[in-house]
Amino acid sequence: EFWKMTNLSKYTHMHPSSTNIDVIHVHATGVTLGMFLRSIGAEITPKCLQIPTQERLCAAGDRKLTVLINDRVAVNPGSHLIRDHDKILISFGDGQNIEAEYGLIGDRACVKSDNCEAK
Repeated sequence: EFWKMTNLSKYTHMHPSSTNIDVIHVHATGVTLGMFLRSIGAEITPKCLQIPTQERLCAAGDRKLTVLINDRVAVNPGSHLIRDHDKILISFGDGQNIEAEYGLIGDRACVKSDNCEAK
C-alpha cells in the first residue's frame, strides 16, 4: 500500500487497481515489472528493492530479495513482461516462508479482466 502514501501520479497504461491494491491493471502490451515499479516510485534489481517509504533493501548475509513469478524464481525481475493472471511475489527476508507467502496470492486479477473462466 506504500504507493497510496506517495502521492505519485499514475501512468495511463498501468497502475495499481483502485479497488484491489494487490492487482496491477495494465492497459498496454510490453509493460515490464520494472516499468510498473518505477511508475509508483519504486525500483528493483536482481539483488535490491527500493520503495519510497523505506530504505533500500539489498541482499546481504541471510537476508535476500526473492521474486517469484508464477511460482518460479525470477533472475531479472525488472524485465518480466506483465501478463494477464501473473502471480508475482516480491519478498525480502530469510526466505524461510516463501512458499506460504506465495500461497497467499489470490486470483482477483481475473475479476477485473472478466476472464476467470479462462484460467
